[in-house]
Amino acid sequence: MPNYAFQITSEDIVNVLRSESLLVGNTNGKPFEEMAEDLIEELDCDRIEGIALAASNELEEQTSAAYEAIQKELVELGVLIF
Repeated sequence: MPNYAFQITSEDIVNVLRSESLLVGNTNGKPFEEMAEDLIEELDCDRIEGIALAASNELEEQTSAAYEAIQKELVELGVLIF
């Protein structure tokens, strides 16, 4: 795995799940923290980190871009339902 300055963590996924909590399809009784631990293995973290780094040199803007990319992948996985 490439060594990026910006790295996705399960806490980032938890933050996205919390911000979109009304769109979470089914938690299967799991708290968001447990879901995030499972989901980090399913997400393309390298791609998300690349998107974050391409967005800006500023951490806040990188985080925003990463969260948007995480949200899109969670929709693709069927975790978030619009």
